[in-house]
Amino acid sequence: MKKRLYHDLAKLGKDRNSADGKHAVAEKHGLQVVRGRIPVPDVRIEYETRDGERARVDLELATGHYRGRNLVEKYSPDCASTLTPTTFPNSEGFWISVN
Repeated sequence: MKKRLYHDLAKLGKDRNSADGKHAVAEKHGLQVVRGRIPVPDVRIEYETRDGERARVDLELATGHYRGRNLVEKYSPDCASTLTPTTFPNSEGFWISVN
């Protein structure tokens, strides 16, 4: 995902730092611009629902060294109220849905 995202940003040329250009590229990849940056999730799972629609879940891995404010800074402050941690056995952290 990062490779395609950066490729599309590079294609903008001089406009790659413009707000409009970043928003267009972010939207194309199903992402958002936060404080002038496009945060990329650790993992994106894309799947098909029972109704045949495409859906996706973006996840961040939060280890013991991860601070909650880092997640809020990386994503929008609005996302902090919707974070849903999910713990997996034998993992050294937990996954947090960021969308």
